Amino acid sequence: MPRVVQVIVVLLLFGAGSYLTLESQTRQDDRTLYRMAQQYERSGDYRNASRLYERLYVRDPGNFTYFDGYRRMLMQLREYDKAISMTEERLAEDPRDVNLRSILGGMYYRAEERDKAFEVWEETLERDPRNMVAYQKVATQMIENRLLDQAIEIYKRGRENVGQPHLFANDLAFLYASTMNYRGATREYMLMLEQTPQQLNFIQSRLSMYVLRNEGLPQAIEVLEEKAEQNRDKIQFQRLLAWLYREAKDFDKAYEIYKHIDNSQNARGAELYSFAQTAFREREYEAAARAYRDILDQYPEFDRTPQVRLGYARCLEEKSMIADSLYEAVFPVSPPVDDTRITEMRPSYDRVIEAYKNLVNEYEGTSIGAQALFRVGLIQYHWYFDLDGALETLQEVARLYSRGNIYMDTRELLGDIYIVRGALDEALAQYDTLLASQHITEEYKDLATLRRAEIAFFRGEFDKALEEIRELVQKSYSSYANNAIELQTFIIENREPALRGVRSDDALKLYARAMHQKRQQRYSEAIATLEHIIEEYPNALLVDDALLTIGDLNFSMRRYDDAVSAYRQIQSLEDKSIVTDRALMRIAEVYHFGTGERERAIVAYEDLIVEYPRSMLATEARQRIRMLRGDPS
Repeated sequence: MPRVVQVIVVLLLFGAGSYLTLESQTRQDDRTLYRMAQQYERSGDYRNASRLYERLYVRDPGNFTYFDGYRRMLMQLREYDKAISMTEERLAEDPRDVNLRSILGGMYYRAEERDKAFEVWEETLERDPRNMVAYQKVATQMIENRLLDQAIEIYKRGRENVGQPHLFANDLAFLYASTMNYRGATREYMLMLEQTPQQLNFIQSRLSMYVLRNEGLPQAIEVLEEKAEQNRDKIQFQRLLAWLYREAKDFDKAYEIYKHIDNSQNARGAELYSFAQTAFREREYEAAARAYRDILDQYPEFDRTPQVRLGYARCLEEKSMIADSLYEAVFPVSPPVDDTRITEMRPSYDRVIEAYKNLVNEYEGTSIGAQALFRVGLIQYHWYFDLDGALETLQEVARLYSRGNIYMDTRELLGDIYIVRGALDEALAQYDTLLASQHITEEYKDLATLRRAEIAFFRGEFDKALEEIRELVQKSYSSYANNAIELQTFIIENREPALRGVRSDDALKLYARAMHQKRQQRYSEAIATLEHIIEEYPNALLVDDALLTIGDLNFSMRRYDDAVSAYRQIQSLEDKSIVTDRALMRIAEVYHFGTGERERAIVAYEDLIVEYPRSMLATEARQRIRMLRGDPS
């Protein structure tokens, strides 16, 4: 019975009010059925979902949502003929529906009637060749069926027929990137950027999805270089190219772009300063120093000249530190302060200190002066090991500045220096002052707590040390949690009763004393203390740690035979040590970096790989063997 007749019958029998009540109930039932169908579909129960969608569709065939749900389920159940038939029937009612017609093409393709699919898609486009929506719908169906190259051609055809050269640029860029045609993708993004310069950040984020791949970055640079050269007045292309150069670690080329931007925008050093700050953050100190220097030379009236001068001095310091760090990286422990190589580095630090002192004199009482003075104290301590000079400098910083990171850095460093001097009570006072500060951050609080625990450890107060770090070891997000856990584990393990009734606390106290001597760079005394442990407490659990440390200290003091001897003793321990793989690695490093005996180093690295193939050090050992043999990487 037709629906209109049904309505009339209901009205006659029950009245209008009853009909409205029934209609409302029917709509409520439909909503309930639709929610159930959606739940079945989401859970992958397509059979039950299909059954409910079908009931809804039969009840209301004009509702596209019910129709499309039923169609989807038929496709999931591979009932292609039925799905295609009902779709064609609906299309017969509205042949101009480009969305449904493009979907029909996709259905034919899924049903493996591929010629018919392309025929339907072609007919969709030919009905209105200038309808951009038709191209978009057809391309979408092709993409869903992994026909990416064909979708690209559809978008290009649509662009030509509609007569808009920038049309579908975002879609084409995505498809080109998906097919690894990064040049094509970049060109499309450049079309977008040309139309809307404000999209620079969006386009940069899109490019970042493929420029990080080895093949993507050079292709993107190639396109941008051409585009930027043709459009030197369009800053958006220049900025994007500079960013790509930075990603390629070509900071010299990036800097040339920033100089062009600075000149063309009459920025008077602002763009150079932005580049310098970025280069410094990315540890490109040579490039940053060049930019800072150019600002000072070309723009003496620059409004952030103090920051520029401090940045330039920091670059000088960091460049010197890199040279030292590369040298120190060879050794497991920092070489002693009187090591020849460190003495040779002094002139470069003298120049840095002079630059900082000039800033201190010119900007006394400012944050720039405070930072410069702090850097002087840091160099005096870390690189000159001038404890008295560093204390005097840092105490002046602490006197002048009572808040901010510079204050917290100063207190922390003063504590470290007092530890090295053996003035442990004075060190504790610094950390207590730091902890009492209202402005202390969580990170500095954790560091001060760790240092207090280390002082207790050096004093042999192990219960106190464990109490200090009791909360810190639970803070997995803290930068210092791992250090605290290592200290906690070491204390607990080595306080357990050792073999033959030896009190491990006695050995542990000696070991703690040796670690303090090591921190103080009293290396010979530390070795003597550790040797005493091995002689007096040969069954103590920490003997292997003592031997490893003896080896490390001798290695850093260039006593290579003594170092190897200590490492070999770890191999010969009756109970296999958990640090044996590290000892084998150290032996190889003595020959590799210390004595320069290439063949012996290779053999030692191979010993590690054979004995401990699953060690985390084995991969590094293999890489070093290839390097020593000159194998291609």
